[in-house]
Parts: sequence; C-alpha cells; structure tokens
Amino acid sequence: MSDQHFGMSMSVEWYTPPRYIRSVRNLLLSIDVDPASCAAANEYIMARTYYTVDDDGLAHDWPGQVFLNPPYGKERGKSQQEVWSHRLISQYKAEITKEAVLLVTAATSEKWFRPLWEYPICFTDHRLAFIDGTGAPQRGNTKGGAFVYLGPQLDRFYALFSPFGYIVTQYRPQHHCAACNGPVTALPTGRMPRYCDDSCKQRAYRLRTTA
Repeated sequence: MSDQHFGMSMSVEWYTPPRYIRSVRNLLLSIDVDPASCAAANEYIMARTYYTVDDDGLAHDWPGQVFLNPPYGKERGKSQQEVWSHRLISQYKAEITKEAVLLVTAATSEKWFRPLWEYPICFTDHRLAFIDGTGAPQRGNTKGGAFVYLGPQLDRFYALFSPFGYIVTQYRPQHHCAACNGPVTALPTGRMPRYCDDSCKQRAYRLRTTA
C-alpha cells in the first residue's frame, strides 16, 4: 500500500513484511482480494485480485478471502483506517467477504477502532518494520499494530498470530434461564430476559403459585 504509515510524517511506499503475509496466507489458504495494494506488494501477497489507488478499491466488492492493510492518514478530515476498516466489516456482515485479516494501527482510544472489538485481535508486542519496494526495512514506525480477524477459525488464528503478540477477544458473560439453566439470548432492546422462552416462564410461574 502507499500512504502514511503508523506515524510517519511523509508519504512513502511501505509494504507489509512477508513474515506476516505468510501467516495470513496460512490462515486464509488463499487471498482472493487485496483492496488497497500495488503491483510491487502483490508480488508476494499474491492476491487473485488487487486494487491500486488508481482503481479505487472502495468502488468494488471484496468477495471471498480478503487481506486489507488500508491507507493511513486522513482524507477530507476523515481517518482512512476508519473508512476502509468499516467497509470491510460491512462486506463481511453482508456475507460478500467470507473471511479476512485486517492490519491497522493499535489505536484503541480512537472512535473508529470500537467496532473492531467485536472480532479477535492480535496486538503486536513490537513495532512492525514495514519494508520498501526493495525489501529493505523502514524506520520511523512509532506505534504498535493490530491484526483483526473476521472469520470462524479462532483457534487457527491464535496459533498463527500469537507469536507476534497477544490475542484479545471481547468477554461476553453467559446468561442462563432461571428455570432450566439453559442459555438465554438478549432481547432486541439489549435487555437480558430471565427465562429462555415462554414455556420456562410459565413453568416458573406454576412452581411459585403451587409452592
């Protein structure tokens, strides 16, 4: 990709190092789409389809397995990481994207990062040394990275990415029915019901009234 990366003060060509791409490919098995790339980066990412800045990846759907390292910086006052990461989530929820790995700044205090907490994240325990077009590591990265996984293979994601840092998932307490102890599902309002269904609610009522 081509843009400002992780705190750099000038726009340069910085690419995701191959060691991380190997883990991405081992997880996804293949990369169908890289929406924000270039010919040089795709020599080792090897996406079946990739879009350059001239192609405008946002103008296309991203079907199948996707790797996304979005442009950084801002455009018209809006974070490019926000625009691209939220588009990926939209494509995933629409079942156009089947599985994806997203690489962004570990900017946990930023509002745009909040939707990413819904998915497993590998926070790197080091600063990523991006490479230039010759393969040489680039200095100047001042922030950590976050690999966000959208897909069903949580155990495999852990195995492949835990060597890079710490895997974090959102904790969701398990709620149980007061009558049968089975799991309950939140109502559309977000409130947790006391019973899993009407039959359990009626059973509990009968027990109370006959006690």
